[in-house]
Amino acid sequence: MLMLFGLEMDLETQDILWCLVKEVGSHVRGFRVGDHVGVGTIVNSCKDCEYCNNGLEYCCSKGRISTFNGIDVDGTITKGGYSSYIVVHERFCFKIPNEYPLASAAPLLCAGITVYSPMIRHNMNVPGKSLGVIGLGGLGHMAVKFGKAFGLKITVFSTSISKKEEALNLLGANNFVISSCWSCGVQAAKVAANENESCTKWQQNEEGRAAPTAR
Repeated sequence: MLMLFGLEMDLETQDILWCLVKEVGSHVRGFRVGDHVGVGTIVNSCKDCEYCNNGLEYCCSKGRISTFNGIDVDGTITKGGYSSYIVVHERFCFKIPNEYPLASAAPLLCAGITVYSPMIRHNMNVPGKSLGVIGLGGLGHMAVKFGKAFGLKITVFSTSISKKEEALNLLGANNFVISSCWSCGVQAAKVAANENESCTKWQQNEEGRAAPTAR
């Protein structure tokens, strides 16, 4: 088996998973054997640094332990969602009601949380606000679904006219813009300008958040 920096290079990986709890540690309080749980891309972190204390464990100062190809606390390499079993700290397990279809829960663990988290963090769950969604793929369609649930006015941007039917009639977006259409983009920008200050320069901090530095 090829090893590089202690990691397995021929590992068939899966970064998100739903599981049936088989065993629980003596200090675990939130779960019991038989529970259905979802696990994202992290199985452990230091849980004590500034980032962990602010719910940003993926930026853990001491290094997060990923669901796959991560070096666990006992020195073993995590195997991901295709392994027979996986050990996860309860902080990174999310209970799924046993009667809820697991196939429906799976998209929430990756595409779902990827768009849901920033929407909540930046107060994009207030009815009446405008949301622009670029692309209608795995993440984009989840953003539209959450936006509808939050009561937002949603504009989908896409290079493909074939996405229009799905965006407007299936998912319920308010507007659809072909991103290569200049005049359509200008009109959409006017809508955004009514709610947000425009910025001429952006920089990113360690958390991946874009921040304006000039107007």
